Amino acid sequence: MATVRLATTDDIAAIARVHVESWQSAYRELLPAAYLSGLALSEREEQWRQVLAGRNTTVLVAVDQHDVVGFVAFGPVQTQAVSAEYYKLFTLYLLEHYWSTGVGRQLLQAGLQQMREQGAQVIRLAVLSANERARKAYEAVQFTPVVASEETVELGGIRLQEMQYQWTLTDSLR
Repeated sequence: MATVRLATTDDIAAIARVHVESWQSAYRELLPAAYLSGLALSEREEQWRQVLAGRNTTVLVAVDQHDVVGFVAFGPVQTQAVSAEYYKLFTLYLLEHYWSTGVGRQLLQAGLQQMREQGAQVIRLAVLSANERARKAYEAVQFTPVVASEETVELGGIRLQEMQYQWTLTDSLR
């Protein structure tokens, strides 16, 4: 099993690598190969540098034998229309070799626990409707689909359906 810890700026390159490689694995059936092969590590590094420099997103990494193999990022929703107890799970990615090993579940549960400790009452996330692996993983820890939440997103020139899932404090961690 991996160790889960708070990400540091020293993890930026590893988080970016996991981000790119996991997209290339998880979305190879959903997105064009040219789009996935064109994902730039340098752009992801800059993205994660900005995220870690900010104050509104917490990033946890899963580490196995000194290597970052996955990460989860989350934080409070920053709108006036939503209460302070409303959080969003922005991303959760894991290298393909670690799928179905329990590391993703460990990472997700650590993120949920941190959000609870930070005061989250309701946690939402978005997932591509066609991403059955991710949907099953979230449903396994009692995230439930939000009715009529599907939206169309465009990635790599392809239009895909994205849906929202929700987890509330009253839900137990399985």
